[in-house]
Amino acid sequence: MQKLFPAAFLKFSLLITAHIVILFNGVNAQEYEPLVTRKEIVKDTFFGKYVIEDDFRWLENTESEEVMLWKDIQNKAARKYLFKASNNQNSTYFIDRYAYTKYDFPVKKGKYYFNKGVLGSNGTSVLAVKSDYKYKSTILVDPNAFSIKDLITLKGYSVSGNSDLLAYSFSRNGSDHEELKVISISSGFHKKDHLHNLLNEGEVQWKGDGFFYSRFSESDNFGPTGSQQVYFHKIGQDQSSDSLIFARENPDARFSYITTFDERFFVITEYKPITNKKNIYYIDYKAEKPVLLPLITNQDCKINILNNHGDKFFATTDFNAKNGSIVEIDPANPYIWKSIVPEFTDAVLVQTFIQSDRIVALYKSDSRHFLAIYNYDGELLINIKLPVAASVGGLSAGFDDDELLYNYTSYTLPPIVFRLNTRTFEQKLFDQTTVTFDYESIEYKAIEYPGKDSVMIPMILVYSKGMKQDGNNPALLKAYGGYGITESPHFDPGIVYFVKQGGVFAFANIRGGGEKGEEWAEMGRGENKQTCFDDFIAAAEYLIKERYTRADKLASTGGSHGGLVVAAAAVQRPDLFRAVVPVVGPMDMLRFEHFTEGRLHTHEYGTTKDSLGFFKLKAYSPYHNILETVNYPSMLIMTSDNDDRVPPLHSYKFAARLQNRVAQTNPILLRVEKKSGHYGAVTVNRYVDEEGDMYGFILNELKRDK
Repeated sequence: MQKLFPAAFLKFSLLITAHIVILFNGVNAQEYEPLVTRKEIVKDTFFGKYVIEDDFRWLENTESEEVMLWKDIQNKAARKYLFKASNNQNSTYFIDRYAYTKYDFPVKKGKYYFNKGVLGSNGTSVLAVKSDYKYKSTILVDPNAFSIKDLITLKGYSVSGNSDLLAYSFSRNGSDHEELKVISISSGFHKKDHLHNLLNEGEVQWKGDGFFYSRFSESDNFGPTGSQQVYFHKIGQDQSSDSLIFARENPDARFSYITTFDERFFVITEYKPITNKKNIYYIDYKAEKPVLLPLITNQDCKINILNNHGDKFFATTDFNAKNGSIVEIDPANPYIWKSIVPEFTDAVLVQTFIQSDRIVALYKSDSRHFLAIYNYDGELLINIKLPVAASVGGLSAGFDDDELLYNYTSYTLPPIVFRLNTRTFEQKLFDQTTVTFDYESIEYKAIEYPGKDSVMIPMILVYSKGMKQDGNNPALLKAYGGYGITESPHFDPGIVYFVKQGGVFAFANIRGGGEKGEEWAEMGRGENKQTCFDDFIAAAEYLIKERYTRADKLASTGGSHGGLVVAAAAVQRPDLFRAVVPVVGPMDMLRFEHFTEGRLHTHEYGTTKDSLGFFKLKAYSPYHNILETVNYPSMLIMTSDNDDRVPPLHSYKFAARLQNRVAQTNPILLRVEKKSGHYGAVTVNRYVDEEGDMYGFILNELKRDK
């Protein structure tokens, strides 16, 4: 078989001829030609008296011929500028070089080890399998053969209880909308099952000769997402014959679900993002008449059912434990919980994995992760600390196994996978990891800096050993800070390139994220959203004050919610940044709830349906706070044309408004990745090009004369 390389990060070498062109192209003069976009004023009136003008509403019609032509003109202009910038900095060459890594990144499901990988630089991930970790993998699923015109991305996969069948989902051109097929693991032959209209809801849950899954009612392109329904599919039957298990007429309700390892229980959690209320139901298939029964209703705390232990459930929760705890819930008395593992005051519970007689818990304390293993009585058996600024992932094992696989990674190191015996606690390296650069020459530093209100905020700095703290270093500041999500380091060859070019990379764990628990998240949520931007601005001020860099050497970037953060910070404090790269960010905060799942995120941002929400959103919406008289920092606005999480219209309108002002002399570029979704490029070559463009732009702007 062809050589298989891991595709967790879609890395591969480009053609050497392209490298030669880049290396000998020389430094080109950089010219920015601003583009003019026609205005068509639309007026919205809020609460009968507040009138908001929108000059570029017409760009929301992304499928119109005029918008598609406008997008292509923008892309052509951006690619011309970026081609010169990346050539000037040799960014694509070096990022490709650093991206070429070798490591094995397996996940164990049932009796088998699975690994995603790529076979060629123009393809997307395939799924390989082996029955023993000592064996070589063979390809089980190659989605590149599914379509000639579409780029197919393999998403989640789930193994049946007897390890005979595998159900896997895939999407076309980066969309969140997914399809599903079933394959025999032993024979490699597909079943006739082919399901449609699944929506980014994770893997299916098996029971016997079928599985539970969810699908959605149809919706228009970038229109509001339809309602969710949970079905049971029996292998071999047509999707139209699937049994409806759970549904609501309310399109704002969302469901998650599990089947316990012994397949006795099916548990479904109904979550209403707008109200933050949860209901949990279950079916006990051991009962004389298995029916859907309520377990816990109308709760606003986090509750995550993990598995059962006999007649009872194990769950994680933040009820009276903002950093997370593990409890036992008896369905016969579901509102009185038994504490198994109490909350840590200085560490956040990030992930929990259940085995037949062990509980494996992953915690994060400031900038360090650690693994803790307990028995079912909550007795701590071992605590494994990991390096600073390293994140842990890939926890996988069979329910009755002694073996647990996990990996840790950092910004400048690909995943290192270990096999841990959860009974003897012996650890072994799964396979050697190799890189094409001296990772030991890169240094990590965990610090805290004061926010606007003097609250101390964690930040990780990455730089080459011997870096001089003299204010002359190029620096790149990044953050996410939303939805209570705990952001963890992952390998990024672009960061390796930036640091090797003398740069300082900084990641700020601003409020709104989950790094310090639920209270930390609430401090940057809803009406407190401005705190996210204040924390990010304070991070920039700290880097300048402490002479890691200076304002004309400082760039910023962030994706999705992080794209909003960097855009808002740049609009509010343009004096702090030389270059800004917002990626797939929501920019028009007065319109975000009108598209796809936007209405489900009003708990995070607020809503224009009430006056307080309207004023808060208007105050920080990047699109609405652009001033006519300000020359904002150079910006590379990155989006994808098939992003149905944060539709590209946000980036289109933001770019148009920035460009169409006489005061703007710094370049404003719009780069649109085609046939891609929320996570950008889906093939190796396109990923390297995307990274090369971004980091080439950043360093080119930081080195460019004013």
